Amino acid sequence: MKGKSRLRYRKKTFRIDDSYNTVLCLYRAYEEETLTDEEKIEVAASLLVTNHRLYLSAMPAAWKAELVELILKKYVELPKRPPVRTHGEQSLDFWRDKGYILSSFQKDYGIDLIKEQGKMKWKEFIDLFQGLSEDTKIREVMRIRTMEIPAYNGRNGKEIQEISELKAYYMLPVKGGGGKQGLNRLFDILEAQAAGKGT
Repeated sequence: MKGKSRLRYRKKTFRIDDSYNTVLCLYRAYEEETLTDEEKIEVAASLLVTNHRLYLSAMPAAWKAELVELILKKYVELPKRPPVRTHGEQSLDFWRDKGYILSSFQKDYGIDLIKEQGKMKWKEFIDLFQGLSEDTKIREVMRIRTMEIPAYNGRNGKEIQEISELKAYYMLPVKGGGGKQGLNRLFDILEAQAAGKGT
């Protein structure tokens, strides 16, 4: 759980920081539309690799991209799961929902995620996230975001209004397309898988 993560690449052993907060910082950088793919790879390498800094900075761009891809595949990507039906709405944003996630971990597990920064591995974080009970705040918010608004039947106007107001309150901003290779899509996939609660 708390062991050191390493990756051997081109005859060098790189120490990897795959703590949950580092991956969330990486997620934030990947979401930034003003960064090019090359800049995102630079950010990813600087966040994920904790040694061989001079070697890393001098590394050819293609090697660096390959190294980052290998790290992401080994330490960040989740096992493939069937798609989750969400009526088209995005139910989770790791970064914008961090407050809800913090309170939910505290409620269910008694874990203070702030104290776990630099310690808890990303995949452990995801396992615990998927195990959160339905009465935690993040699960409630995700449920509201994907809730269907019933068709009007002459008697349910108040219910429709209440659901609509809740959905508007918790709605996530629409993400820009970006369209930059597969980098921007990685965390969309991770969010969708995490939201599936292991289904």
